[in-house]
Amino acid sequence: MYVTVTKHDFIPYQGHAVVIVPSGPYIGAGSYTIDDGNNGQPNPGETIELGIWAKNIGVATAYSVYGLLSESDPYITLGTDSSWYGNIAPDDSAFSSPYYTFTIADSCPNDHSINFTVDFCDNNDSVWTSNISIMVYAPTLVHQACAFVGGNGNGLLEPGETLDLFVTLENQGSATALDVAASISTTDAYLTILTDTASYGDITADRAVQSQTPYVVHAVFLTPPPHVAQ
Repeated sequence: MYVTVTKHDFIPYQGHAVVIVPSGPYIGAGSYTIDDGNNGQPNPGETIELGIWAKNIGVATAYSVYGLLSESDPYITLGTDSSWYGNIAPDDSAFSSPYYTFTIADSCPNDHSINFTVDFCDNNDSVWTSNISIMVYAPTLVHQACAFVGGNGNGLLEPGETLDLFVTLENQGSATALDVAASISTTDAYLTILTDTASYGDITADRAVQSQTPYVVHAVFLTPPPHVAQ
């Protein structure tokens, strides 16, 4: 039975409940815990320990229960994919031992949903399948603004000038970007970049930060005004 709860200007909640014939055991995934050794949020580059509760919603005991975790996500590499639960009585739960583990690729984008399948099995070769979705939180850095400093003070890079360029980056993602550095480049024949890298420190989510150190850019004297350089 699938349930969707909606409200104007709110994100819908979507969930489901399993309807079964009341005979024998029936194992389904309950809640889960995530241990990333950091902030409790799965981030790119992290190896996650995933603990999953198995609940017996049937009417008989399930014996020698074990779980197999699988996925087909290009950003995920499974480590430990099986776990033991032992015997689970009706209306009782057991926690995975050991934890399942998986590693998230550095390139995994923000708000990416990992869809896992958990197959629970018992000593009678019964199989019960559950699905779990886990969100990945990543930084997303975008250019917000830039400013030229120096020269005659008018904020414009003019022919023959060498100016400091400060670039502001905004983190539009859901996780902090750590120890950020950025570089600039150009193929424009009228520009020379004298300093092409700058540092930003950490940039938290929904925050904009100007470069701590400037880039340095020189426009040759023969640059035709006005000239737009990429």
